[in-house]
Amino acid sequence: MNAAIVTLLVSFVISQVSAAPGLVLGVSAPSSTVDIDGLTVKATLKNTGDITLKLLNDPRSILSKVNTNTFSISSASGIPRFTGLKVRYVPSRAAQSTETSAFTTLARGQTIEIDHNLAGTYNFTGCGEGSYNVQVQPILPFYTDSTFLQFSASNIFNYINESGELKTIEASSSSHQFRIAGKLATSSLHASTNAISKRTVSFTGCSADQQSQIKAAATSSASDAMVANANSYLSSLTSGRPRYATCMDYPNTYATHLRESFDRTIDSKAGTIVHENSHFTVNGAAEDHVYGQGDAQALAISNPSWTVMNADSHEYFAENKPVLS
Repeated sequence: MNAAIVTLLVSFVISQVSAAPGLVLGVSAPSSTVDIDGLTVKATLKNTGDITLKLLNDPRSILSKVNTNTFSISSASGIPRFTGLKVRYVPSRAAQSTETSAFTTLARGQTIEIDHNLAGTYNFTGCGEGSYNVQVQPILPFYTDSTFLQFSASNIFNYINESGELKTIEASSSSHQFRIAGKLATSSLHASTNAISKRTVSFTGCSADQQSQIKAAATSSASDAMVANANSYLSSLTSGRPRYATCMDYPNTYATHLRESFDRTIDSKAGTIVHENSHFTVNGAAEDHVYGQGDAQALAISNPSWTVMNADSHEYFAENKPVLS
């Protein structure tokens, strides 16, 4: 083997080793005192790695302006109450999208800036006026692809590598301080939680076909009947049976915003409504610890206490597909 070929091979190996992804995430807030309406946080994301990154626009991350719990905010007097939106997002499914709006592409060295207005997302009334520290959400327990990983969606980004595989990367991040005074909360944009009552279905920007699908999923013959069946099953349950054990393991604003992807959901549409309603405090305040039947079943075995607070577990229990006794 001549010297030129050896040099070429060595160069190829070195380039493969050095081609590593990297992200740096920074946040900045107003330098002067503001009220809630003026509270805008700027997130800056820079590709510091050696490869172009095709990032998923996870609505729980800074890449989306959806009012999710993207930031960790605290002061000496406590943390503000989160009043924004909870979303259901499955990266493995989003990665299959052919829509350019589902991704953000960052070339090597490229930086993007995204402004997040936090009015309507956090309520500072309980903590009061003063100085606050803001950063992206810290690393928290989260399940994905049947593996227990330590991260939250806010500082972990999903990307598609050159082989078309879904990968994750943790961005190094920094914090910033701001001071808030005066108006500490916006008027609620969500329906009142003072009483439980049956509400009408309303639409914003939905096509006729989407409206029809949502109405069908929300009728008594669909999601209501599904919940009634689950309640009837539970009322007659005296011992562990396959349906309960598989989904739950052991028996010891009222508004749901349906986005355009609702009509492409893989799970039943009625079940999706059951899932979202389980998040409401009065219904148990379930979280999104895992997504998908496989991960929900694995969670029921490994961590039952999380299972009873997992929204997808409630959905699959109500759907009961495949049918379990």
